[in-house]
Amino acid sequence: MTSLLWPLFQLTLAVLAAQAPPAAPPGGRVREAREATEMLMHFAALPSASGDAEGAGQAATWVQERFRELGFDTRTLQAEGNPLVLAERKVASPSLTVLFYMHYDTQPTGPAEDWPATGGEPFHPHLLSGKWGDRGTESMQPTSLDERSIGTARVYGRGIADDKAPIVMHLIALKRWLATPVAGRIHLKYLLDGEEEAGSPHIEASLGRNRQLLESDLLV
Repeated sequence: MTSLLWPLFQLTLAVLAAQAPPAAPPGGRVREAREATEMLMHFAALPSASGDAEGAGQAATWVQERFRELGFDTRTLQAEGNPLVLAERKVASPSLTVLFYMHYDTQPTGPAEDWPATGGEPFHPHLLSGKWGDRGTESMQPTSLDERSIGTARVYGRGIADDKAPIVMHLIALKRWLATPVAGRIHLKYLLDGEEEAGSPHIEASLGRNRQLLESDLLV
């Protein structure tokens, strides 16, 4: 995850700010992979299917806590349905305001037999050394990841690819990026939807009520 998506994230914002992206610190690739995987497995354990209000609420709280740890202000923009979360980091004189749209809810899990890689429990994520079912694939812990295994290891669980891993990718990448001069020139906003997999039935009204708050130069 981090080996491919981190460069994409940093290059996007660096190009927008007309500055070269920051270099990876020594040993940073493995350290970030371990941190990202641990974070992802915790996030993926939250049962945030769109139709599970309690589980979606837990995921919304988790997302807000992680962004606050990075210095973002967070708020909930809608009272109806699952929380629509806005995380925002303001700067004094921004050259650009970028709004990222992502979602933390998941599709329903389906029957247990659809989840052999997680022992029938879709919200009990498993880290495997390779593809499920391949010969030699073994269960492993995030602390066991190294330069070799981060290229083959996979996390299995509901909502990993859509959209929890991308959210974690941003959180990990932001930790390094926010320490660069570029960060002082870009106003960042993240809109995190809790009902995307259900068609976002309440988002239109929320966008209308918060039009000025969500204004940006670029939507990603």
